[in-house]
Amino acid sequence: MPLTLRRRIELLLIGVLAPAVFLAVATAYATRSRERVEVQQEAYRVVTVAAAAQQQITTRANDLFAALDRMLSVGQDDDTCGTQLRDILRSTDHFRNIGVVGPDGVLICSADGPLGRLSVADRQWFQAARTSGLLTIGSFERGALAAEPTVIVARRVSRPADAPVLFAALDLDQVSAFLETIPLPEGSSINVIDSNGTILARYPDHRRWVGQNSSAPAITEALRAGNGMAEAVGLDGVNRLYGFQTVSMPSGTSITMMVGIPTSVAYAAANRRLAISLSTLGVVALVTIVIAERMTARMFTRKIENVVRAARRLSAGDLAARTGETWTGDEIGELARTFDAMAWTLEQRTRDLQQAVESLRALTAKLETVREEERTRISRELHDDVGQALTGVRMDLDRLGERVERAGLPEDQRAPINAKLVSACKLVDSALDTARRVSRQLRPSVLDVLGLRAAIEWQLEELRTRTGLSAEIIADADVPSLPEPVTVALFRIVQESLTNVMRHAQASAVTVRLGVEGDQVVIEVMDNGRGFDAGASAGATFALGLLGMRERAAAVGGTCEIVSQPGEGTIVRAAVPMRARAAEPTS
Repeated sequence: MPLTLRRRIELLLIGVLAPAVFLAVATAYATRSRERVEVQQEAYRVVTVAAAAQQQITTRANDLFAALDRMLSVGQDDDTCGTQLRDILRSTDHFRNIGVVGPDGVLICSADGPLGRLSVADRQWFQAARTSGLLTIGSFERGALAAEPTVIVARRVSRPADAPVLFAALDLDQVSAFLETIPLPEGSSINVIDSNGTILARYPDHRRWVGQNSSAPAITEALRAGNGMAEAVGLDGVNRLYGFQTVSMPSGTSITMMVGIPTSVAYAAANRRLAISLSTLGVVALVTIVIAERMTARMFTRKIENVVRAARRLSAGDLAARTGETWTGDEIGELARTFDAMAWTLEQRTRDLQQAVESLRALTAKLETVREEERTRISRELHDDVGQALTGVRMDLDRLGERVERAGLPEDQRAPINAKLVSACKLVDSALDTARRVSRQLRPSVLDVLGLRAAIEWQLEELRTRTGLSAEIIADADVPSLPEPVTVALFRIVQESLTNVMRHAQASAVTVRLGVEGDQVVIEVMDNGRGFDAGASAGATFALGLLGMRERAAAVGGTCEIVSQPGEGTIVRAAVPMRARAAEPTS
């Protein structure tokens, strides 16, 4: 579909506004990238604070172990040891249980009371604490050394390598409560995980997630990197910007803190600015396009469209088409004025040409009428005057011959006279036949006496006699008597068509059909000859013959069509109203 001028102007305006849109989007994305970095840095700062607070918990545990090291008397019975541990546990709110484990890994005593001969020799925290003698932190545990899920912090008593190991079970609910106190944007999360990826504490939904081992992208990245920032999908499937930091124990064990801020929150301001910018640009673009359309329509597109519409009407034959534009002095106004002037001139020239054509057609019709009248007059004179005169001469010659016979002249005198009389009679008979033939050709009397069908049958008989062609007529039974102008016009069209068949068609058969269609008499002359290209120019004589047939039909208000293709024969079809409408001369 071709682009109109209006659409091209709109595309031009869009192209002009496109850099501004691109700049707004690029600026918004640059701002978004900066805010992403800022949010990640903020998350990292928050996780640093949380890690520092977690470090304080481990510091308290270390201080607790130091106090236990000084206060506890190893070797006491379980009840005395347990009593002392419960007194110490009441003074702190960060632990659920504290206790002592022998060098063989069997529990000696705990604040929760006797636990039987519970062995923790296989626990990672016990082995690390016993071997290094340093503070160590274990993995997530449930139900052995504490009633609730916990993480064990342990350190060996500062005595020989075979000294007992002190442990404390962290209260993970307290850790979660501490996480809730950290101010974060809505939808943010804080996770504390061990080195195996098990969740030790979480905000929000601590109870739902604690103790679960997850391979979420965020946790995987935090365990891999240890410290840093990343954008990843969290436990709940929400995409967040994460900051994470690992808190390491002197023994080499560790836990990792993660703070995640949703990208929807992090990018909210940038997205809002982008939406405002794009909305503003959209409104500006829409207003600009509307104003530009109205201005361009007022200045030139409406004028050009008027010129185009007028040109289309003119090309369709409407010579009264005008742009209706007033001359404004600019190029478009000059174009419209020139077009209107051209259309006016073309209308005048066409009107003059039509008048000339009508005059010529009326003159042609008049000449045909005069010629037909002259033919009729000459035909009658030949038939009546010349024919009668020749008939009289023939009768006189016959009487003269009779007198020569009665005169009794000798044979030698009578024979030359009779020979001359016979020769004269033959000449008179030949002249009489010629006069009758010419009279019939000029105006066949059968046309005036018997009508169109009989005249066509006579003409076909003449064609068969002269050329040997197969010729027939097919006529409807309801063809009425026609006015003389119609009858003469149709007969002359048939006569000219048969002449063309005889001279040019090289046909072996010809058929004439005469019938009625509505209020018209239709006659068709069809041959099986070589045909011709009706759209191409033919010979001068042939073309004049076709033109003459059309003019004869037009003179009585009818039409004449020629349908032909090379090798497919020719059809001449004339349709004339039964009430003739003869052309009249114009002044």
